[in-house]
Amino acid sequence: MTAADAPLPDWSTVQVTGVDRATFLQSFCTNDVKTLAAGESREAFFTDLKGKIVAHAFVLAEAERSLLVLPGQPAEPLLTHLDRYIVREDVTLADASADSRWQAVLGSDAVLEGCVAPGAFGEGSAVTAGAGQGGGVTPDELHAARVRAGFPLFGVDFGPDSLPQEVGRDCEAISFTKGCYLGQETVARIDALGHVNRRVTRFRVESGEPPQPGDELTVEDKPVGEVTSVAECKNAPAAGLATIRRGHWEAGTVLEHTSGEVIL
Repeated sequence: MTAADAPLPDWSTVQVTGVDRATFLQSFCTNDVKTLAAGESREAFFTDLKGKIVAHAFVLAEAERSLLVLPGQPAEPLLTHLDRYIVREDVTLADASADSRWQAVLGSDAVLEGCVAPGAFGEGSAVTAGAGQGGGVTPDELHAARVRAGFPLFGVDFGPDSLPQEVGRDCEAISFTKGCYLGQETVARIDALGHVNRRVTRFRVESGEPPQPGDELTVEDKPVGEVTSVAECKNAPAAGLATIRRGHWEAGTVLEHTSGEVIL
C-alpha cells in the first residue's frame, strides 16, 4: 500500500532543554525515559501526586533537547504542572507547538524507523515530523484508524480523573522497575493489587446500529461501561472504545446497548 499522510494540528509539543532535562523528566513520568538515545522516543503518562493523569505523551530525545509530543492535548496544563517542580535544576520548558508540526503516516512500514508514536493509527503507521499534505486521508478515516488500533485520546477516552492502568497502555507507557517518580506509589500499589476497577477497551459492533459516545453498555440490563469513541469502518464492522468495569472487559465478551450488541 502506498503511504499516505495527514496533518495532526491538535497534537501539541513541549520543549525541554538544559543539562538536567533527562533526569528531571524521569522523575515525573511513568516510563523509563532517561535511557533514551537521540532520535528515540517512548510513550509515557505524566501523573500528579495521587497518580492521576496530567498528560499522555511521547517523549522524544534529541541531541540538545527533549520534546514531549501530546496527542490531542494542549501544552499548557503539562507546562504548568512541570514548572512548579523546577527548583535548582538546569531545565527550561517552552510551548513549542507553534514551531512543531506532526503528521500521521499510514500504510508504510518504512516510516517506522525514527518515528514518534509507532502504531498509534494501526499496524505500519507512524507519527513523524512534518506539516502533512493530506495524502487522501480524511479526518474521518484517520479517526477510524485510531479507533481500530485501540489508541485512546486524553480528553476523549480518558481524562484527568483516570489512573494510568485504566487506559490499557501498561506495556507501552509504564515501567514497573524504573524507580521513584511523582505518583509512583499509586501506580505500584495498583500493580501489587493486580487490577483497576475500569479500563478503556476496544470493541466492534456485533449487531444492530453502532452505539454513540456516552451510550451505556450493559449486561442483563445492568450498566457495565460507557462508550467513548465510535468509528464507521469501510468493509468492516464499526468499531469503538469504551470504559468497561472490571469483570466485563475480557476479549469475546458481548455487551448490549439500546440499538444492538458489541463484542470486545
